[in-house]
Amino acid sequence: MTEKTVIFEDSTPTVHAYWIQDRKESSEIKGTYDFLPSCTCSACGYHAERPIGLCPQCDAIMDAAGPAAALTEEG
Repeated sequence: MTEKTVIFEDSTPTVHAYWIQDRKESSEIKGTYDFLPSCTCSACGYHAERPIGLCPQCDAIMDAAGPAAALTEEG
């Protein structure tokens, strides 16, 4: 019997993204924002009710550092 080797090629590259937390202007303190539990995918713009580990629309892995993390890094 002959063995066959099947090689699978990943046809789509892995995308790493982050959730952008939705916010609205605060009704209590002018010039500030209240953050909402909903968020938006930075890769495709999908709107989710809460942040999860994988975007259901574009399959992006939500492990990338967002812009706020870059501001807190020293260097």
